[in-house]
Amino acid sequence: MSLLWKVVFASHCSSTHHKLAMDALRHLRGPEGAAWHDLFLSHYTAYLRGTKAPDDILRDFKNHVLHVQEGWWGGAAKAASDWYGRTVAAFRQGAWAQGVYSAGVLSHYYMDPIQPFHTGQTEEEGKIHRAAEWSIAKSYEELRSVLETELGGYPRIETPSGENWLEAMVQDGAAESHPHYQVVIDHYDLDRGVRNPPEGLDDEIRTRIASLIGHATVGFARILERVFCDAAVAPPQSTLALETFLATLSIPIAWVVRKLEDVQERSVIKAIYEEVQLTGKAVLTLPDDDWEVRAMHAREVLRVPRKVLDAQRAKPTGARHGQPEAGPELPKRRPRKTQAESLPPDFPKVSVPRIAAEPAGRPDARYYLELASPVVDAPTIGPKTAARLEAIGVRTVEDLLGCNPEQAAGRLGQSWIDPDTVRDWQAQAGLVCRIAGLRGHDAQLLVACGIREPGQLAAQTPGQLLRVVEPIAVSPQGQRILRDARQPDLTEVTDWISAAAQARALHAA
Repeated sequence: MSLLWKVVFASHCSSTHHKLAMDALRHLRGPEGAAWHDLFLSHYTAYLRGTKAPDDILRDFKNHVLHVQEGWWGGAAKAASDWYGRTVAAFRQGAWAQGVYSAGVLSHYYMDPIQPFHTGQTEEEGKIHRAAEWSIAKSYEELRSVLETELGGYPRIETPSGENWLEAMVQDGAAESHPHYQVVIDHYDLDRGVRNPPEGLDDEIRTRIASLIGHATVGFARILERVFCDAAVAPPQSTLALETFLATLSIPIAWVVRKLEDVQERSVIKAIYEEVQLTGKAVLTLPDDDWEVRAMHAREVLRVPRKVLDAQRAKPTGARHGQPEAGPELPKRRPRKTQAESLPPDFPKVSVPRIAAEPAGRPDARYYLELASPVVDAPTIGPKTAARLEAIGVRTVEDLLGCNPEQAAGRLGQSWIDPDTVRDWQAQAGLVCRIAGLRGHDAQLLVACGIREPGQLAAQTPGQLLRVVEPIAVSPQGQRILRDARQPDLTEVTDWISAAAQARALHAA
């Protein structure tokens, strides 16, 4: 592999899809294989963006799965065929960046069914799907090493003949992957994976996933070779040299981006983990892709209402973690020395909290703001702003809620205080006045998310609300709001919704 390839891989490949697609370039053959390899590197941003586009832009989640034992339910084969045609057409026209991007999209639809959890659907899977994928992404280099040094290297794969050869390759990948579906469920340790992602995998999973990595990378390299043949064009000379790449690379920025992605992924997995601890399964906190596939599968395959599925108990997962499976399916590996478990300071151990808030109407329920409270007690309003408000006659929370935003902003005479700012103050104060247990920083986060009335909050589901609140909470704006307060979790947003459903009338505050 070239030094440029290594630098691009290390600095820009943060997900499993990135890494698989980049690895496939190392397996291109033929007299022009090296030139195509260099072309893809020269357009690496388009390539990597394409590998994630089905998740981030297209969001056609049924096209990411292919259920082997349910009549090949899912759209992965058709989507792969569609993007194959787009890739060929772009290269044939000399639209090199567009062709590389389309090839990245194609890689996603081909490779997703070679991941076991895209070949079936059970309630148990929902508990560990996202966490297991995160563990695999964090273990990718180790898994590739297992493949290369302990399992005999990469497999021999060729494209089949026939008109529907690509659909056959997608089905072959799913058929190769599906036998490992239940094994991963039985062996993945969610508790370990949440605390230290690589430790969620045991040797049984590592061996199986390493084998699938080989199938995905070599298979996609063969597909790319077929693309080049069908396009019937020669690749142009690459213009990206290592020194040029290094001159424009900012490692600290790339590091920050990767860390941010980790924070967001950690938040998603933490929420799922908390729901599993509370209820034994994951429903409310499922990411959008898993949520939509589960709902479509219930409707189109199981033919049951989703509420029936929601009420179904999920079986335990990880019961066979660390225990080898019987059978000769895969080569045996040498025993692996495991590292001591570590718990990052920003990922605290989760205790099992109460499921819902106490009724808001009970005698000791606390409201943190009253209409008669001084205006300085309202969310966002500090002493200096309170003094300015008092100077124009806004002395209490009731005065703030009753003022005209346009007039108040004009009389305050501060460039940073416009009518919308005053309206936000009013919405925040109104929420804290009416909802028991809600604090000022909670209301600031909710208003930043567009939730301004108790009725809006009461209409949310905990999972939906958490997915909206978390990106704000981890942003610089959210960190300024929270200061020393902890980031909202599933239990807290569930409490907000429960209390909002019993909100008092404003005149009672």
